[in-house]
Amino acid sequence: MAKILHIALIRAFGTTQEKQKPYYRYTPETTMERNGIKVYWDRTLRTDREVGSNRPGIVVVDKVNKKAYIIEIAIPHVHNIQTVYEEKMRKYEALDREMKRIWEVERIKTYPIIISSTGHIHSKLLTNLEEIGVRKEVFKKMQKAVIIGTCGIVREVLSSD
Repeated sequence: MAKILHIALIRAFGTTQEKQKPYYRYTPETTMERNGIKVYWDRTLRTDREVGSNRPGIVVVDKVNKKAYIIEIAIPHVHNIQTVYEEKMRKYEALDREMKRIWEVERIKTYPIIISSTGHIHSKLLTNLEEIGVRKEVFKKMQKAVIIGTCGIVREVLSSD
């Protein structure tokens, strides 16, 4: 799911011109930069002050418009969707403040992207995708990838008996 989102982000921001592989064969670069936009993939962010959580899934920094996005991805059980959403929002509050100060961005926002292991989506998923510049239709690919992954885990567990 995260790789699908990463591909959609780098396409939306124009940070790549190469033809993309299918998500299951794609290996994201830890840092991509083009046209004043940097996209970080699963990278520890260094700060002057210690913060509890400093390794979000994806970070986008738009130097031209002085804004940044922290994108955190989760695949919880369907009953935990809202709890995980709230946890992800709180988790990066300190990092938000530090990034705003260090990178001199005017706006920074955390976007939890959450699809349950059975394919249910959080009520704010489509809004969050739209706000980060990704077409809403991308959620269908992410949802399918999550369900296929869940089926693979179930198949593996059932065949181990």
